[in-house]
Amino acid sequence: MIKDERIKKLMEIADKHQISPITMAHIIGISLATYYRYRKGETIPQGQNTKRVIDKIIEQYNYKIKIIKGKTVYGA
Repeated sequence: MIKDERIKKLMEIADKHQISPITMAHIIGISLATYYRYRKGETIPQGQNTKRVIDKIIEQYNYKIKIIKGKTVYGA
Protein backbone atom coordinates (compact mmCIF):
# COMPACT_ATOMS: atom_id res chain seq x y z
CA MET A 1 0.00 0.00 0.00
CA ILE A 2 1.39 3.39 -1.02
CA LYS A 3 1.34 5.83 1.90
CA ASP A 4 3.02 8.81 0.26
CA GLU A 5 0.64 11.16 -1.60
CA ARG A 6 3.43 12.27 -3.92
CA ILE A 7 3.97 8.68 -5.10
CA LYS A 8 0.24 8.01 -5.41
CA LYS A 9 -0.08 10.95 -7.81
CA LEU A 10 3.04 9.87 -9.69
CA MET A 11 1.60 6.37 -10.18
CA GLU A 12 -1.71 7.84 -11.39
CA ILE A 13 0.17 9.90 -13.97
CA ALA A 14 2.27 6.94 -15.10
CA ASP A 15 -0.80 4.72 -15.47
CA LYS A 16 -2.98 7.34 -17.14
CA HIS A 17 -0.34 8.36 -19.66
CA GLN A 18 1.09 4.87 -20.14
CA ILE A 19 4.58 5.88 -19.04
CA SER A 20 6.69 2.77 -18.58
CA PRO A 21 8.48 2.12 -15.27
CA ILE A 22 11.84 2.34 -17.03
CA THR A 23 10.98 5.71 -18.54
CA MET A 24 9.58 7.11 -15.29
CA ALA A 25 12.61 5.95 -13.30
CA HIS A 26 14.86 7.60 -15.89
CA ILE A 27 12.91 10.87 -15.77
CA ILE A 28 13.08 10.96 -11.96
CA GLY A 29 16.73 9.96 -11.94
CA ILE A 30 16.40 6.84 -9.81
CA SER A 31 17.05 3.16 -10.40
CA LEU A 32 14.28 0.92 -11.67
CA ALA A 33 14.53 -1.07 -8.41
CA THR A 34 13.89 2.10 -6.38
CA TYR A 35 10.94 2.99 -8.58
CA TYR A 36 9.41 -0.44 -7.97
CA ARG A 37 9.97 -0.01 -4.22
CA TYR A 38 8.04 3.27 -4.44
CA ARG A 39 5.25 1.53 -6.33
CA LYS A 40 5.04 -1.25 -3.74
CA GLY A 41 5.04 1.24 -0.88
CA GLU A 42 8.24 -0.22 0.54
CA THR A 43 9.98 3.16 0.60
CA ILE A 44 9.31 6.82 -0.07
CA PRO A 45 11.51 9.50 -1.64
CA GLN A 46 14.03 10.81 0.87
CA GLY A 47 16.18 13.24 -1.10
CA GLN A 48 15.04 16.81 -1.66
CA ASN A 49 16.12 16.68 -5.32
CA THR A 50 14.08 13.55 -5.96
CA LYS A 51 11.05 15.11 -4.28
CA ARG A 52 11.45 18.28 -6.39
CA VAL A 53 11.65 16.28 -9.63
CA ILE A 54 8.53 14.30 -8.71
CA ASP A 55 6.70 17.52 -7.81
CA LYS A 56 7.65 18.99 -11.20
CA ILE A 57 6.27 15.91 -12.98
CA ILE A 58 3.03 16.23 -11.03
CA GLU A 59 2.88 19.95 -11.86
CA GLN A 60 3.38 19.26 -15.56
CA TYR A 61 0.38 16.96 -15.56
CA ASN A 62 -1.84 19.63 -13.98
CA TYR A 63 -2.15 18.37 -10.44
CA LYS A 64 -2.43 21.30 -8.10
CA ILE A 65 0.25 21.48 -5.43
CA LYS A 66 0.04 23.78 -2.43
CA ILE A 67 2.65 24.41 0.21
CA ILE A 68 1.01 24.91 3.60
CA LYS A 69 3.31 25.60 6.54
CA GLY A 70 6.22 23.91 4.80
CA LYS A 71 4.21 20.78 3.92
CA THR A 72 3.30 19.81 0.36
CA VAL A 73 -0.44 19.22 -0.08
CA TYR A 74 -1.86 17.71 -3.27
CA GLY A 75 -5.35 18.23 -4.58
CA ALA A 76 -7.89 20.89 -5.41
